[in-house]
Order: sequence, then C-alpha cells, then structure tokens
Amino acid sequence: MKKILILFFIICVTKVYAMDKTISIELRSIRESSGKIYVAIYNSEISYKENKPFKSFIKESNKNIIFIKEELPEGYYVISAFQDLNNNGKLDLNILGIPKEPIGLSNYDGMGLPGGFNKLKIKISEDNQNIVIKMIKMI
Repeated sequence: MKKILILFFIICVTKVYAMDKTISIELRSIRESSGKIYVAIYNSEISYKENKPFKSFIKESNKNIIFIKEELPEGYYVISAFQDLNNNGKLDLNILGIPKEPIGLSNYDGMGLPGGFNKLKIKISEDNQNIVIKMIKMI
C-alpha cells in the first residue's frame, strides 16, 4: 500500500509540473478583410528550419488586432505569422527571398534580418503570458 501511495504522489507532482501554460498571442497591424492569417508555432530549431510547426492554424483577418489563446508546455518557441493577401495559401517572396506579404515573428522588430530559432525564440514558463507580434510589410 505504501508503494502505491508513493507512486500516486509522484504522478501527481509530475502532472503539476508538466501542465500546459495558457498564453495569449496578440497579432497587431493586420490589414482588415485582406486574406487569411497563417500562424505557426515551432518548438525546436529543427522544426523551425524544416518548417514543420508544433502547432498551426488559420485565422480570418476581420480585425486590425487578433487575439489567440493557446496552451503550450513550458519551453522555448518561435511564433510566426503571415497575412495571405492574395489568398493563394502561401507566403509570396520576391526573387531575393524577401516576403511580399505582411509577416510577424516573435522577438522580431522588423529591423535587419530576422535570424534563426535562437534569436527569435521566446520562453513560455508562466500562465497568462502575453506575446505581442506586429505584422510588418518588408517591401
């Protein structure tokens, strides 16, 4: 019986520390009623490099600011978004690889090159964390 109680205690403690954290993602400077917003959440450098998001979803661009509630395990993430102005389902780039449509990245202010996962990552470690991402038109 004592072993069962100890096992139960360990499981309960593990559950408390492994719980997902509720975060708010705020996408700003959206062109209202101009295509859909594609959002991707990457949980590792490999998933970011290979463009294989941990989570992804599509939102309507019916407001200048969109609020998204999401639950994520503690850890480091990169959140990216783009507004598909021409509704072709992809981010359009020019011949130099610069986005033609508005984009937003966690930890990116629009100045210079965005960088990789380590530069853009944010730490999720507490509930009700608010992440603000401004949509930027590069060209």
